[in-house]
Amino acid sequence: MVAEARGEWTTAAGHYERSLAAFQVTGNLYGQVQALTNLGNVAWLLGNHQQGRDYHEEALALARDLGDAHLEGQVLTSLGDAYRTLGLHGEAEATYMAALARKQTAGDRRSLKHTWLNLAGLYLTLRRHTKAEGAYREALALAQEQGDARIEAFTWLGLARLAALREEWEEASTHLDAAWVIAESAEYPDCQTWICQLRGDLERLTAQPNSELVLRHYAEACAYAASFNARTLAQVLDYLVAVWSAHAEDGHPDETIWFCDSMIAIWEELGYAEPAPELPVAFGQLRGTLPGCAILWLDLSAKERPL
Repeated sequence: MVAEARGEWTTAAGHYERSLAAFQVTGNLYGQVQALTNLGNVAWLLGNHQQGRDYHEEALALARDLGDAHLEGQVLTSLGDAYRTLGLHGEAEATYMAALARKQTAGDRRSLKHTWLNLAGLYLTLRRHTKAEGAYREALALAQEQGDARIEAFTWLGLARLAALREEWEEASTHLDAAWVIAESAEYPDCQTWICQLRGDLERLTAQPNSELVLRHYAEACAYAASFNARTLAQVLDYLVAVWSAHAEDGHPDETIWFCDSMIAIWEELGYAEPAPELPVAFGQLRGTLPGCAILWLDLSAKERPL
């Protein structure tokens, strides 16, 4: 579990494989279900989505044999995550709903919030805004009732994303502030990453964006991501490169060059260039595809919104 938390997923997979083998030798079915679920989660993190699905389905079959509604609900949630990652949205929704039902049967209120939060994320992807809000509110109420700061922070972040999709900018900012208070106090760098990224997006979409503020928010997102793990940093960089590539293609290569140069300079000033060279590489490659241009002020139009 420690290796997984650190982002050392290959190492974690090795631990879980050995655990599974030991549980199989002793005939411990509960242990096998947990090990298979963990292997499925790690496979998903490594990008082996089909393998992750297979592990989760095997875990689910064992959980059902045991007749343990609590365990079955947990595995169903993980399986729903696998379906969602594979783009099987109908299967994901049905599996999340089944997970909620089994957890409610087991009286498992503590883990209900995890399933509600993941289901809300699915609805957000599908642009089913009303259902997304309902699921987020369920997760939020449970998180606040149980004092689960991490789930509460991520739920506020989800509500902020939903508000942004609805173009309710002030509400999005308010929800981000609520998420930030919790994430900063509890030191959740992954949550802080996505808060900063969305703050950058919101500033970029204002009528008169402050280019320095946009840059600061995105640089902070990358810094928090780098302090968390390489996968999170890669996700942020992929997003930013896509956004600024599109901006250059829309006739603003000069602004994109300014952004790339500024991000690289900030990264070097922070001392991240050597331990986390991914950022200068990513923006250096993007810059290399563009002609040299004068620096102009940021001027993003509504049609360019990436949210």
